[in-house]
Amino acid sequence: MKSAPRDCPHLPSCPMFALFNLQASLQVWKLRYCTSGYEECERHRRSVAGRDIPMNLMPSGVLLRRANP
Repeated sequence: MKSAPRDCPHLPSCPMFALFNLQASLQVWKLRYCTSGYEECERHRRSVAGRDIPMNLMPSGVLLRRANP
């Protein structure tokens, strides 16, 4: 029997949320990574490994282009 998914331990304070202007877009990311399968989140993986996490790193591992380089 497979255990129920758990929320990411970083869900209450993930700084990635500040990257989203639209709450609907944020909810899609939260559903995909934060509340089901957070082990696949690149931000979480780096956190567990003690590695730096760029602010513009998405859970998929893609880096968003910054508006001001």
